[in-house]
Amino acid sequence: MRFLEGMNLPENERSRTICEFVYGIDDSSGEYVSNEEVLSDCENMIYQKGKLNTRPGFSAIEESVVPPVEYADTVYLPFTVTDTVYYSGSKRYNVAYRCTGDVSFASLQVFFIDEEGNISSAGNIMCQRISESLFSIPTDVFFLVDRRVKEDGDGVFAFVTKQSYGDESYAIYEACGGFARWDNCESEIYVPTVRINGRGNRYDTASPLEDLNYPEPEMPETLNVLTGKFKCYFTADGLSSIFRLPYGSLDSLSPLVCRVYVSTDEYTEWVIPPTANHASAVIFGETVYLYVDRNLGVIRFWNGQSDYCIRIITGCPLNNIAVTAVTERSGGPGEIISSKGIAALGGRLYAYGNKIKPNCVYCAKQTEPLYFPDDAKLFLGDGTTGVTSLKVQNGKLIAFKPGEVYRIITSFSNEKYEKEAVLPETTLYIMGDKMKVQTIDTGIGCSAPKTIMLCGSRLVWLGSDGNAYALATTTYGNTINVYRVSRPVEQHIKAFAKNGSEPFAVNKDGYYILLFGGDVLIMNYKAKGFGYSKSYNAGDFVLKSPAWYRWKLPENAAYISAAGIGDGIILTSHIENGLSGFLSTVSGERDSFIIRENGENRTVFTDIRGGFTTKYLDLDYPGRLKTIAKVLPCGECETPATLTFSNGVQKTTSEVRFSGMFDYVPFGTGLAPSYGLITSLYCKKPFSVKDITVEFKMLD
Repeated sequence: MRFLEGMNLPENERSRTICEFVYGIDDSSGEYVSNEEVLSDCENMIYQKGKLNTRPGFSAIEESVVPPVEYADTVYLPFTVTDTVYYSGSKRYNVAYRCTGDVSFASLQVFFIDEEGNISSAGNIMCQRISESLFSIPTDVFFLVDRRVKEDGDGVFAFVTKQSYGDESYAIYEACGGFARWDNCESEIYVPTVRINGRGNRYDTASPLEDLNYPEPEMPETLNVLTGKFKCYFTADGLSSIFRLPYGSLDSLSPLVCRVYVSTDEYTEWVIPPTANHASAVIFGETVYLYVDRNLGVIRFWNGQSDYCIRIITGCPLNNIAVTAVTERSGGPGEIISSKGIAALGGRLYAYGNKIKPNCVYCAKQTEPLYFPDDAKLFLGDGTTGVTSLKVQNGKLIAFKPGEVYRIITSFSNEKYEKEAVLPETTLYIMGDKMKVQTIDTGIGCSAPKTIMLCGSRLVWLGSDGNAYALATTTYGNTINVYRVSRPVEQHIKAFAKNGSEPFAVNKDGYYILLFGGDVLIMNYKAKGFGYSKSYNAGDFVLKSPAWYRWKLPENAAYISAAGIGDGIILTSHIENGLSGFLSTVSGERDSFIIRENGENRTVFTDIRGGFTTKYLDLDYPGRLKTIAKVLPCGECETPATLTFSNGVQKTTSEVRFSGMFDYVPFGTGLAPSYGLITSLYCKKPFSVKDITVEFKMLD
């Protein structure tokens, strides 16, 4: 409360200054809010620098329009900006994409967006129709920036899920040649060595006969979930012609390659093509056939008349038979490629939320790009719900599912390790990391992953139950560290959730901005007490929640996602059902939006209407009748604003104009005596209010 300086009021006259707009709105029930100046509602206002101000505009960047492609008549994936960031020198870019096409092809187009919102092409991934029954159309895509795997690769990867008449397929591409093209890079991804010191079918006979004592077989690495491709090594014993691979169910669409080394740099090679079961090569002057049983995972050497036994090779005595093949796993590469995304922490990549094993998280070291060891995985909860998001908070990895929150703890193994094994090619092996889970909460979770934002040192999100929550970082596993922060706006959230728009969030300058289509809620997370659950359970109203404010966007606005770019935020909008799109930033004094008419783009500008309504305030004297004499608004308002007062039964309205921090404009209310007062102030153009002083007379 602040009394006017220099005003000598009679004994029965009082003044009350409404100035603490820092508390934001509170839509909970209750007629009186004693001594607290919270708002029952506001529209397009935000509290900054001691004043309640009209919000900045949502301004379309006219130069950012992605032009529609004339040849395309179908939108397979609409224009979307991702939070994947690529650096070229000191320049920072966000990756964006869209997929359009016609009956003969689909074109997945990739774009870069710089910190000013300028859009440039980063190449296309073409999906041509192969036949009447085979036309693979991209249905999902996410991007990853990592070290390159192709010789002229740019280190930006697209994980693409495709669909052809209900059948899904998966592919991973790397941008190459300075984003001149996108090439399938699965053949260049790291191939683990899954067996060394392998033995043939007659080793037990050959060992005493030839006085052999080969090392015990070992499996130093596990399969790469992303490809299923593996290497294995066997040692020739002079009697064996058959060798069993560590995996069966070999992929019929992939070749099998076998090399028999006679020295560390000389070998004979057999390549069995896809769908075939044998190949021939000349070794030691003789034509020898190599057969494969793909179902059992067995190879057999044959000279045309009988089994051919690979002799003991003195020039390369151990592991002289090397086989490279691909096994068909139950999930296949879709376990990684169909993921919702990949999070990075501590030199590791974590893939999560795939369509095949949705509650599984996979860990890959970045010592070798895109090697996801089959044993470095963790299942969270049961498989009925998938992992919706992974986020990093203060160096900790937090996993969200609908109704569940976990922390993932990784026990880091050696990056690479050596084994005493004689191989034709020297190698260092990679050991998969082990993960364990710590339960944080099994009642809240998150079904809206686009709402999860790191606000200061706290993660904030819209929970599965429709309330917003924050996670403290002091003691993971302690449920009281997940606390509700949306108590004042729960009725608004329930109403906005019914409009059918997928909610998403972004943060800017200490504000968590939660969007439901054209309805927006903003939380000031830099308020004193944010992040401490005791503050939100206080018996008084010192701070039961951070301050929230409500914004309303223009009727024609249709923002579908947001991303932090540079020092600001960028919002994405669609034109022509996603065939085209443009970007907007939060700046300026008007809203603007781009529409397309008769093949031309047109920018529409809208003034921002803003204002607020207080709760029914008792003016510090509960239960006592009062007569309102005048009101004195203090702030900046260049155009007339509508000031309304109500005692709960009557209301009186007048237009006012005020300017200057201490310029007061008297306004007589003419209201009948009442116990309290509701104040509203709205304006069609930007304005700010520092406070409103009410002068009243006590009647009893």
